[in-house]
Amino acid sequence: MMNMHESSGNTVDIRAEQVEPPSWGAALSRYIEAVLRHLNIRDREISFLLTDDQFMTNLNSTYRGLNETTDVLSFGGDDDGSEEVLGDVVISLPRVEEQAGEVGVPYEEELRRVTIHGILHLAGMDHGTNEMNSEPMLQTQEEILRTLKERLF
Repeated sequence: MMNMHESSGNTVDIRAEQVEPPSWGAALSRYIEAVLRHLNIRDREISFLLTDDQFMTNLNSTYRGLNETTDVLSFGGDDDGSEEVLGDVVISLPRVEEQAGEVGVPYEEELRRVTIHGILHLAGMDHGTNEMNSEPMLQTQEEILRTLKERLF
């Protein structure tokens, strides 16, 4: 375990696998909590796994049938019907860094964006395309990104 943080009744667990645990893990935990507060999500458990492209490719292949890496995957709560567990978010740090370069934004900003994205999926939102101007989920994501000024590093 890299970092565990609890406030507003939420429990945030952050782990790293196949990558070095980042020095900014505590800041990420605080940012996740800020996103949860912004969405009025209370008394829930959420875990984040920070990993590499190979691990993410394996997950993406297993769960989505796509034999390629992706930036973020979300897995909803417990199968036992528990309302306490919001779910799990997996982020490929190398993919996020590469993606930041592709779209011309700082790595830290893109990491905050995909963090929000993963949480919004767990909160029940979805999108059919990646069109920022027409997808309500992506518009919400960008609004949260603009509103929450906390930095990770």
